[in-house]
Amino acid sequence: MVLWLGLIYCLSAQPAVDSKELSSNTALWLMQWMELMFPQWNIQSSDIHGPLRKMAHFILYFVLGLLFAWSMHMEKGNRNKKTLIAFAFCFFYALTDEFHQAFIPGRGAQWTDVMIDTIGSMLGVGLQWMIQRLGFERKKKN
Repeated sequence: MVLWLGLIYCLSAQPAVDSKELSSNTALWLMQWMELMFPQWNIQSSDIHGPLRKMAHFILYFVLGLLFAWSMHMEKGNRNKKTLIAFAFCFFYALTDEFHQAFIPGRGAQWTDVMIDTIGSMLGVGLQWMIQRLGFERKKKN
């Protein structure tokens, strides 16, 4: 989980030029792959660049939510309380991440990114909660 937090921090610390280059190259690669798979589609990298950046936020925080909730559930205690703590941590990290970006050249803080991060982490935490609940219920029945 700590390594994942570091990855998010490093991606957020990239100046806008570097961040845009990374996402543009990823969009170009994705576009080329999609052209091979779906040649009838007329896709431009500019069509997928923005949504790809937002999807990256969602995926990064989905995994963070999953990892943090998993690490919390390794300890004994109230499952619901630990789930709430995991979600609160991810939300707080999303806020601090956007605040951090406000000081990076060419970057800025956006509430929409905080919301996307929060939804991603909420689903990751929720998935881990369901996995834990199913595992607990299965143990109870045996």
